[in-house]
Amino acid sequence: MKRGDKPERVDHVLGRVLEERGFAGRLAQGRVVQEWPTLVGDHIAAVTRAELVSANNVLVVSVKTHAWMSELALLEREILATINRVTARNPIAKIHWQLMR
Repeated sequence: MKRGDKPERVDHVLGRVLEERGFAGRLAQGRVVQEWPTLVGDHIAAVTRAELVSANNVLVVSVKTHAWMSELALLEREILATINRVTARNPIAKIHWQLMR
């Protein structure tokens, strides 16, 4: 900052730096974990938990039972379409379903 320049808000500076470095899309992609219940609805959210988004754009989701895992694997294409409607983030390529511990 040069003398006489107006101070900038930290969130604006951080947002600009993240965008310049190419991290903004990745951070937005990670919000899928928080948004999971809204994206899939109460019925699916009750038996699942989004855990993380890996570096290779795979969403890891824990599921309560094998039966639900099978059902959700059949719905994966639809779930991905819903998740990837938000174009401000890098698209999720795949969902890895795992049994909840």
